[in-house]
Amino acid sequence: MPQKKSDDLLPELSKVRFPTDAVTMAQVRRDQPELIYSDKELLNPYRRITNVHILETMRTEHILASKAWAKAIGLADPFPTHHRREEIGFLIDDYQRYGLSTGANQTKELIRVFEKEAAHQAKLAAGQGRG
Repeated sequence: MPQKKSDDLLPELSKVRFPTDAVTMAQVRRDQPELIYSDKELLNPYRRITNVHILETMRTEHILASKAWAKAIGLADPFPTHHRREEIGFLIDDYQRYGLSTGANQTKELIRVFEKEAAHQAKLAAGQGRG
């Protein structure tokens, strides 16, 4: 099978399993009750959605997965100003907040799992791997 041009390749992050997939709305409400139960916040829908912690957590996961995806097939880092070590630090705190991990070591292992999944996906998309 011929390899695809790198310009045609994009990660399909919706197919990657992330730890935050397990977060429930109940956990979000417990973490940020003011977003759900404050009359002031209820009247400002734009502010509510942009201040939900879990969305930033998901964005961080997507950044790390995209970096792993690109690295696996030799593409430039799509987020060069986002340093892996710093992003992992954010996820350590966030995963503990939502009960997804018990600490740094478990968080790092969860990250390795989705990074590996993204890298495998990249190799398949580039015609470098097998299903």
